[in-house]
Amino acid sequence: MNKNIKLLSRLNVLSYTVMLFMYALVKSNSLDNLNNLTKFFIGSSPLLFMIITSFILASDANKEFKAIKYAARLDWGVRLAAFVIILFEISYGFNNMYLSLGIILILFIINCILENIMNRKLQEYEKYLVNKEDKKKEKISYLEKSNLRNMVKAANSSLFSYFIFVGISLSIANTKNMEGTEERYLIPVILSIAVAVWFAKKNYENYMNFYLDKEYAKKIFIRNFIFALAGYLISLILSFINMKRELYDYIIFIGIIFTIPVIVTMRRMFLRLKEIKDAIGKEDYNYFILKKD
Repeated sequence: MNKNIKLLSRLNVLSYTVMLFMYALVKSNSLDNLNNLTKFFIGSSPLLFMIITSFILASDANKEFKAIKYAARLDWGVRLAAFVIILFEISYGFNNMYLSLGIILILFIINCILENIMNRKLQEYEKYLVNKEDKKKEKISYLEKSNLRNMVKAANSSLFSYFIFVGISLSIANTKNMEGTEERYLIPVILSIAVAVWFAKKNYENYMNFYLDKEYAKKIFIRNFIFALAGYLISLILSFINMKRELYDYIIFIGIIFTIPVIVTMRRMFLRLKEIKDAIGKEDYNYFILKKD
């Protein structure tokens, strides 16, 4: 079995397990006995698995995935549909719980079938792959090599700052409306604004340090900033609207959707580093990273 599909299959099983576990906790009212941090972690786990399993969509990172890109999109979409059904079942409850669980089971089977199809396609595709040694290596300019140290720092900083932004700024609806924070709601609001400003500043610095073309870096920053700002403002505004407490937990997903351009940029940054490493070799790659100006 293809190693990527094997990993995807295992993650798929874990995804459904986590979704059903979350569903069982809510229906049994066991979630009420947990603290807010644990609730947030459990509620975010299915989303985390959705993000992790999206690696199969990265046809730009792994050329062989181009052979299965349509099946991969459908596979991910089916898993997303299962997640949405679970959320609606938890938030509103359908008339027939067993019908909902039956649909989830059917979607799981569809995922398994799709992953089997993808595995067969990849096994066929592997027969026609050209050996990496025969591939023409890209020539990397000395300027880009000399900038490797900054590029690595910028890529890692982008990833770190993104998680901070999501965990503090985009989760404002949840943190502001947690039990016990009603009278001190301004604290998480002010903190989320401060982190959002910091995130924008760090993103600008990271893009300017990563890309040699500064105009391109500014262009990428402005685009990503607009989307991230829109996602944050929507999350912030919704945090002030009265709704069922459970719904606040899912507003963060709206904000994350708006940060997709940021995620794409981060992926491209890490992919570029990988391309450079493959082109110049590990030894030279490490040399330029450790080389001080």
